[in-house]
Amino acid sequence: MVESLEKLTHSSLGPAALMARVVVLSHKMLEYASAGDWDSVTRLEYERRTVIRDCFDSEVETLQTELFSEALSAVLSLNEEVIAMLENARADMAIKRTDQKYTSRSVGHYLDVKYDA
Repeated sequence: MVESLEKLTHSSLGPAALMARVVVLSHKMLEYASAGDWDSVTRLEYERRTVIRDCFDSEVETLQTELFSEALSAVLSLNEEVIAMLENARADMAIKRTDQKYTSRSVGHYLDVKYDA
């Protein structure tokens, strides 16, 4: 079913199918974030925004409001996980950058000492 959702155009899907697509994209974003593939996360986020916009272009049927509410809750939870991973990746990058700066200073100091001797 997921593959068939990917092949259909947004205009041919109803709001429920579009919301299902949003959930699928959110799960994929989490998978890519877990793998550290931030380019793919960004690409899927752009696609997800488009699907969300299309999803709410038409009115949600009264019988589907609870389903939409649960789906949105799941998407928000997945989003929080992706954001937490992003924050961890940023912190790791900052640590690596700081370590690299100190390593460069140490190498520079070593070279200065070596040439002064």
